[in-house]
Amino acid sequence: MAISKEQRKWSDGLVTAMEIALRLVKKRTPEALSARSWLETFRSALGMSVNDLAARAGVSRSAVYQMQAAEENGSVTLATLDKMAAAMGGRLVYAIVPSAAPSIPAIIQKQALQKAREIVTNSRTHMALEDQSDGLSPVDERIKEVAEELARTIPKGFWS
Repeated sequence: MAISKEQRKWSDGLVTAMEIALRLVKKRTPEALSARSWLETFRSALGMSVNDLAARAGVSRSAVYQMQAAEENGSVTLATLDKMAAAMGGRLVYAIVPSAAPSIPAIIQKQALQKAREIVTNSRTHMALEDQSDGLSPVDERIKEVAEELARTIPKGFWS
């Protein structure tokens, strides 16, 4: 299964949203440097008081603090985050992002290389046992070729 243009467009949009979030963190005001939640970070970066946010969201000041605490302990709902983001002129971006690799294509490429190594190594072993290894392209070159094809097509069994 190859990555569609729509998926690439979506992932580009996600990268943009994540870049904005990272810039926000990097440019935080001194008040926001102590923030422990995204709600608090965004609000502080805007220079918006808890009272202002409460009024804009139609909730009490106490509710804002409760929402920030709920976010910190992982019990906040996406609906709450969405409502508060909108009240601050923002939007909620809920995402699963790559942890080790810098992007989704990099994760796919890493898996493709791993699978290609397995395929080429197994193939070469069998060919050597059958005395058919004459004229084969260099191993690294073949692994690269197989990895490119795997990344392009993402066949069944690619992730296993």
